[in-house]
Amino acid sequence: MQLFANDRPEILNDAIHQATGIRTDDSIEWRSPLADDDFAEYFDHAFLDRLGISPSRKPLDQFWPSGGPHWDGLAITSTGEVLLVEAKANVVEFATDPCGAKSAESKRLILDSLGEVQQFMGIGEKRRRPELWFNAFYQYANRIAHLYFIRELNGIPAHLVFLDFINDPDSGEGAVRSAGEWKSLVRLAEACLGITATKPLMKYVHHIHFDVSDADAISGNANSL
Repeated sequence: MQLFANDRPEILNDAIHQATGIRTDDSIEWRSPLADDDFAEYFDHAFLDRLGISPSRKPLDQFWPSGGPHWDGLAITSTGEVLLVEAKANVVEFATDPCGAKSAESKRLILDSLGEVQQFMGIGEKRRRPELWFNAFYQYANRIAHLYFIRELNGIPAHLVFLDFINDPDSGEGAVRSAGEWKSLVRLAEACLGITATKPLMKYVHHIHFDVSDADAISGNANSL
C-alpha cells in the first residue's frame, strides 16, 4: 500500500478507476499513507480530518466508539468522492480478527450501529448473525459500517476499496494464492453476513487484486472483482 500510494500511484489509481467507475478525468489525491507523514494510518476523528470532511448530520462518536478501523489508505477525488481503503494479504486477518472493544458501552454502540446497517441493507432478522458481524467477519463488517456512516448517514459520496494482495511473502502459509481464492473468501464472508451484491451499499464496495509476486502487478496489471 505504501509503495502504490507514494511511488506508483498511477497503477493503483487506474485500478480504482476501473473498479469503481469513477471517471478517469476525476483525479485521485492520496492523503495517507504518505512518506512525508511517516506512512501514518488514521482512525477515529483523525481519518475524517485527514480527508477534510465534516459529518454534519450524525457525528462519529454517536455511531462508533473510539478505537475504530485504522485505514490503510485514504484518498479523495477532484470531485469530492471519498476513498476508504483496506488492504489484506492473508486469511487470518480477513476472517478471524474479532471486535476488541473492552467496555459494555462500546460493545453496545457497535452492535446497535451494526444492527442499523443490517436493517438499512434489508437483511432479515433471521439472517442477522451478531456473532458473525461482531466476531468472525468483524473486520469486513466494520468497514462496511463506516461506508454507511459516511455515505448514507452524512450524505458524503464515498467508496470502500479492498486491496486483496496475492502471494504476500510476509504472510507465510496464510497467504492467499489466487484471485479465485480471494473471491471465494469474500463470497463466504458475505454469505455469512447475509449480504448479496444487490443489497444497498454493495455497489460502492470494490475489490482489487494485486499479485505481489508478479512483476506485472507493479507495472500496471491488476484485476478487480
